[in-house]
Amino acid sequence: MASDQKGGDCSVQRPFLHTNRKKYAGGRRGRRGSKDPSVSIDLDRFKKRLKILYTHWNERKSDLWQSSHLIFMVYTPEVAERPKSAALNLWLLGYELEDTIMVFMEKEMHILCSTEDSSFLEALQGPARAAIGIDCLLHVKGNRADKEVVLRMMDGLMEDISKGTAFSIPTVGHIAQEASRGWLAKAWTDKFRSLNFPLLDVASGFSDLFSVKDSGEIMNVWKAAYLTDDVMRNCMIPAIKDAVVERVSHSRLTEKARRAVSRAAFLVDARLMMDPGSVGICFGPIIQSGSGFDIRPGHAASSAGLLQYGSAHAVMIALGCSYKGYCSAMVRMILFQKSPQQAKAYKALLTGEEAVIGSLRPGVRLSTVYHAAVSAVEREAPELVPHLTETFGSSMGLEFHESGWAIEARNERTVRQNMVFNVYLGLQDLQKDPKDGPTFSMVLADTVVVGGEDTTVLTPSSKLPRDVSYSLSIEVKDEEEAEAERCVALDRKEAERIPVIGEDIHKMISGELTLDGWLDKESLKVPKVPGSSRRRQPQNVPKGGRSSRGISKLG
Repeated sequence: MASDQKGGDCSVQRPFLHTNRKKYAGGRRGRRGSKDPSVSIDLDRFKKRLKILYTHWNERKSDLWQSSHLIFMVYTPEVAERPKSAALNLWLLGYELEDTIMVFMEKEMHILCSTEDSSFLEALQGPARAAIGIDCLLHVKGNRADKEVVLRMMDGLMEDISKGTAFSIPTVGHIAQEASRGWLAKAWTDKFRSLNFPLLDVASGFSDLFSVKDSGEIMNVWKAAYLTDDVMRNCMIPAIKDAVVERVSHSRLTEKARRAVSRAAFLVDARLMMDPGSVGICFGPIIQSGSGFDIRPGHAASSAGLLQYGSAHAVMIALGCSYKGYCSAMVRMILFQKSPQQAKAYKALLTGEEAVIGSLRPGVRLSTVYHAAVSAVEREAPELVPHLTETFGSSMGLEFHESGWAIEARNERTVRQNMVFNVYLGLQDLQKDPKDGPTFSMVLADTVVVGGEDTTVLTPSSKLPRDVSYSLSIEVKDEEEAEAERCVALDRKEAERIPVIGEDIHKMISGELTLDGWLDKESLKVPKVPGSSRRRQPQNVPKGGRSSRGISKLG
């Protein structure tokens, strides 16, 4: 069952990973035809979330929505990171509608869209009226309209907006950071500026709106985290250990991880109720080794050259899968021949991350969560506190980092039930040796969901020191039969719990099972691997054994 290919081929770590790849159906619509039966909007979800949007806007208008009388969003896919306009598209409609303008007013909702998109957006008119009594008005610009046509359409839309508002000079809410992204956003923003309408940033309103997840959203995060954890456990970490035998570049390992994600999308998809076409990558894969790690969230990248290992060497492995646009993330470390300084730093880091997770409870301020982790590290190793990262993660969902929800010293926002966090804690620029040896960094990250009483870790692969520490040694490979028995035992345990999870999904949809009840169920726990994939033996190789240079786990 284990790979015999050089460097560890992630694609054959599991017997049920296939090679097909389907385009993410929950992402951009692209140029799908209007008669495509797969293009449809969940109208019940649209009504529910449109009502949530307007309720939130009305109740928090003065503090989060800048007392705005109307709000607009323009989505142009010209940036790598998902903007809030795209997140709103996915949250409200289930699709990213490219080159589309959405305007929300007290009694009207306007959408400037292509002919192709209008064919299924027409279905929103009845539900919008039924949900909150507003009219949903479409302004169709054609599929390939030139700029002059679109500008004339904007003028017509602006006239309708002026007629629909009771204010001669309305306050306009928008996402300031996206105002200059693409000519469509610039042109539409300039229309308001030319009329001297006040433009105020309402990004904090949308961040607050997206922060609390419903059961469907949490299920999407859990599926994304399940795939992330599975690829990390069964592909990336084994590939790193195999790379010690045959030197492999960082780029080759990251590419194998990408292929593994696309194949893992088909992992028991029927029993887990997953659409393989809705799987993507939102973070990484990133593999760093040697020294001088860059562990800043959003800035880290894989190291260049070959994987480095040796005495007091560390490898950082990061990955985040997404499902239907919802993100997950995790980071693990592998320590080779760790020095006493590395052992102490890793223990302190693990203690700090556990303090973050343990403090994430409804009603607790994010600053309190931050200081709880600092105190935990300070008790363990006070000299390491100055080396901690400035933030310890943030809330996550359709956006990888939801602005305003960072776990940092001055953030007084309070944690709420059903929020999802990417807990990301690091130590940087540490010395391997007290005598000014090369520097090293460490980071741990997990995806967690805040329940009513407990916080559940959705990426449960082990971080215990004994499970991430290895020594370079002579390795004796197992016989194929023993290897197969262990893999079969793991797959049997995993297969037994997946149907239970599928039943739970149906119960949650029907209301028979609450979200907290689901999070507390024993069936969510990932089974332990029954033994390592290779047995480690002393250097005296028994007769008939096949030895090679490799690694062994430290006790």
